Order: sequence, then structure tokens, then C-alpha cells
Amino acid sequence: MSRPKQIAAVALSVAGLAALAACGGDDSSSGLTPTSSTATSSSPSTTGSAAPTSSSTTDKTSTPTATGARANIPEAAMKNTKAGAEAFVRYYSDQLNLAYRKGSPAPIDGLGTKNCEFCNLFISELRAIEKRGTHYESRVHDLKIIGTGPAKRASDITVVTEITELDSRQVYSTGRVYKVDKGEPPLRLFEVVRWTADGWRLLEVSKA
Repeated sequence: MSRPKQIAAVALSVAGLAALAACGGDDSSSGLTPTSSTATSSSPSTTGSAAPTSSSTTDKTSTPTATGARANIPEAAMKNTKAGAEAFVRYYSDQLNLAYRKGSPAPIDGLGTKNCEFCNLFISELRAIEKRGTHYESRVHDLKIIGTGPAKRASDITVVTEITELDSRQVYSTGRVYKVDKGEPPLRLFEVVRWTADGWRLLEVSKA
């Protein structure tokens, strides 16, 4: 099963998104807040600050004790704003690409909530890849931010994205090919992020 089809198979039903799901092709009438940038996700950021100490809308940076993927969250993704939510989703996408290139779940560890089924699916797959001793040679997907919309809780924001799976090869350390994944057409997703004591975390994902 290709990666977008895996996403579609486990995508959760996000309550309160009926208006977004019915938007069709015209985002201007969907209730979305369009993003100011249409750039696709690229290489992961290596600078930034860790998590805020409160849920204030004032810009906060993380404590020095943050480790792993959370320690490298860019400053733009540490703001309790719509733009901050978009930046966090872009960071998660970059980290997921990095995880597949490294063949390890470490780059996305701690970026989702404990009950994020979407996150747990990929962590499980990455653990299997790590155990097998393989990795991907290049990026496995591109991400485009479409805009933001409402969610069930005031602390949550729905970021509407478009993910495109790329042609990619999973190889052993010797270079021997284990698997070839073919690219897939873009898939639109509703990605819900939650503002917590240590910043944004991915909560749940559903397909359009």
C-alpha cells in the first residue's frame, strides 16, 4: 500500500470539519484562512527554540531542557497563532522526510500527542525500517499549506494541507534496493494541531 493510501486508511474523522470538507475547489468560500505562502515543505530546519512555558498568545521560546525533535522546533513554529500552527505542520513534514532518510523514528518523536493515530502509524513503520536496517535515499513527499480552519477546541487549529508522494527508493546501507515507491497525485488533508504547555503537537489527521 502506498504512503498516501496508508494515510487515507487511518485518517481520523475530525468532528466539526463538515464545512471545510464541503468546500470543493474554492477555498475563498470555505471558511479557510488562506496561508500567505504556497511554498512546499523542504529540508528540515536545524535552528530554533524549544517549547513555551505557557499557553499565552505572546511569542514564547522553549526551555533549555527540551530534547530531540522538540529542541529543534523553529521559532516561527513556537507561536500560538495560525501562522505558528502552519509552521509547526511544515516542520513535522520536514521531520518526517528526515526520519525516512535516516531510517529512524527519532526525528518525529514527541511531535504528536500520545493518541495521534497518524503519528503512531508512521512511528511504527519507521521502527520496522530501523529494525530492517534500511532507509530512503531522498525525500518521500512534498507538502503544501492551503490555509487554516476551525477545530473542536479553542486550543486546536486545523491546518489544511496538500501532500504529494514522490518517487523514492528504500535501500540497505550497502545501496541494495529493498523497495521502490512510485509517486502519487496530491492528497488533501485536514491536520489538527493542539497548543499545549510545551507548544504545538499534532493531534489528528483526516482526508478531504
